[in-house]
Amino acid sequence: MALPTAGSAISLNQVNVELALTGTTSIQMDQTTVRTLFVKPSGTIAMSDGYGKSNGPPSITSIVISGPTAASWVDYANTWTVLINYSNSTTSTDCTLLTWAIYSNFPTVGTLRTRPYTLTAASYISSPGPGNNVGYVKATHVASGVSGILNITWTCLPTHTLITMADNTQNAIGGIKVGDTVKAIDPHTHEMSNEKVTFVLDTNTSYNLIRITCANNSIVEPTPEHEVWIRRNGVTMWVESKDVLVDDELLSADLSYTGVTSVDPIHCDDGVQVGNISVANAKVYFAERLLMHNTG
Repeated sequence: MALPTAGSAISLNQVNVELALTGTTSIQMDQTTVRTLFVKPSGTIAMSDGYGKSNGPPSITSIVISGPTAASWVDYANTWTVLINYSNSTTSTDCTLLTWAIYSNFPTVGTLRTRPYTLTAASYISSPGPGNNVGYVKATHVASGVSGILNITWTCLPTHTLITMADNTQNAIGGIKVGDTVKAIDPHTHEMSNEKVTFVLDTNTSYNLIRITCANNSIVEPTPEHEVWIRRNGVTMWVESKDVLVDDELLSADLSYTGVTSVDPIHCDDGVQVGNISVANAKVYFAERLLMHNTG
């Protein structure tokens, strides 16, 4: 049972009954049980605050999952935060009544984990979306069936994109193998290094790219969520490709910054084969001689 809804009067007798007390029990509006029922932890309580409130178990109205906006399937130890919203306006991160699934087009091993929770009910199936480069993590409340979804976009580059190797030659990212060595850099200190490729993402299909054209005639076409290193108004940072602006500057392999002259979203009806790599230590590489973040 619940208290009357908006438009009806609420009596103290009804409040007592909702609290499983006798109707004539003496109560104070600011006592803990009333504040809990009215979901009013502080401040003055009005009778209208009690509209529709119930002392019974609240129902779950929504599940909100948050986490990395871009992730590699191999990095399944990311932190996934789950917030459960209840009908009485309270929230919880209690995951005991949830089942979990993570969807991607890549075969995976291991268990999806989150801190401070350990999620052992993860299953892995094919992504239903076009291009199979977008997946999602889904949590479903067992009793109510209410679900929450977190979309995950795999960051990639077209397989023909040229990567600067350790010997300064150029090799298409689609042809790079684990153990190859690429040119890397600490973007803050500009200290160069040669780093081994530790992982190669399986080739998949993307239908959306961002074409970034620079003043030095370099052109790179990452997926929208792929991170690039920029300098904007003197401040350096990583941003997703879709957030790059004209007049931002990208770091080139010759250690100079080159201005962005255009940023153009591209939709490819037939899809484009894309891939990515992970790089030891520095976690970066030069694509078309412009600094990019690696996968994950």
